[in-house]
Amino acid sequence: MMVKFTDDIGAMEEALDTGGPTPAEDNEYFHIGRMIAVSIVHGGPGLCCLSPNFFLNLIGKEKKIEAPIEDIPDDEVRKALLEIKDATSLNELRELTEKHSSMLQTAGCYRFMMNLEDKKRIVDEYMQWYFIYRNQFSIQSFLHKIIPKNIM
Repeated sequence: MMVKFTDDIGAMEEALDTGGPTPAEDNEYFHIGRMIAVSIVHGGPGLCCLSPNFFLNLIGKEKKIEAPIEDIPDDEVRKALLEIKDATSLNELRELTEKHSSMLQTAGCYRFMMNLEDKKRIVDEYMQWYFIYRNQFSIQSFLHKIIPKNIM
């Protein structure tokens, strides 16, 4: 069975659920961890593909990810957040949060805007959800299967 995902306006999303095993079920994280460990033991490079902010969050040094909106690869999400961030009036902000309510509700940060300063809070909350919380299962799997407990 193949499931195709669409957004609020009916445009295709990039994700496809083919019903196959996830990387965690296939132990891909474990195998990647072993490759990284072998590389480090033999003097090769370690894990260099993570952003510094994400790495600090991963090891528990930082609770919050600081990333610019431009780091979001999804064009529609990035555009929506930039619109909200650039709102110049409370009425415009309310209209934009209503327009993008489905996206914001998915992240758990949809609320009634009381003042113009609320735009920074809602964008920050969405960014945390986008980079951390929506990937929590994979992050936890990575931590438990790859990083030895004595390092944590």
